[in-house]
Amino acid sequence: MHIFLTGPLQSGKSTAIARYLAGRPEAPGGFRTHWDRAGGRLTLELLETGETLSVATMEPHGVRADRAAFDAAGERLLSAPAGRRSLLLMDELGFLERCSPVFQRAVFTLLDGPTPVLGVLRRHEKSPFWGPVSRRADVRLLPLTVENRAEIPAELREEAQALVQDRTRRRSGAAGIGRTAGGAVCPLLPPGAVWGGCRHPLPDSALPAPAAGAHVDGP
Repeated sequence: MHIFLTGPLQSGKSTAIARYLAGRPEAPGGFRTHWDRAGGRLTLELLETGETLSVATMEPHGVRADRAAFDAAGERLLSAPAGRRSLLLMDELGFLERCSPVFQRAVFTLLDGPTPVLGVLRRHEKSPFWGPVSRRADVRLLPLTVENRAEIPAELREEAQALVQDRTRRRSGAAGIGRTAGGAVCPLLPPGAVWGGCRHPLPDSALPAPAAGAHVDGP
């Protein structure tokens, strides 16, 4: 199961994730993006390698996505050792990535993999991710609002702990069987682990045609 925060721009989604990650002993894999307003560019930091790529630039009439940079980011994401991290970060998935089928395939390949993903999913009509990701059976959307954003880091801790423990249980094989104080048969699972059959993702939607070099709307 994967978790994606959703909500309005500048509502605190990335801040909530950063507060949650600050309490984890292990750094995640994946990536995070950052708008450098002063420099007029969008950067993407690859957490496995420490590389920072400039993937888009602000121009007078909008934002120009750099397809080659997104392609390179996608290739690096897939080249990271599988299973090295217990959690992958995708902060954020937006609409600029529509210029790069390579990056899109990398995202969907990782979502189909065994490692839980924590991310930010931007709702946008031009996004290649909103529909396919939000409809997946193995994705939980967690809307963030002004009213609940203070509680989100604690909720993420609970949800992510369950994801990691369930992943560990599935990797180690079948669970043992024990009995409760009342004599009922129950599985011996790690605390917070999910019991039940695996939930398989829906088939990925067809990827949109690339639009290399095309101008797109600003963020």
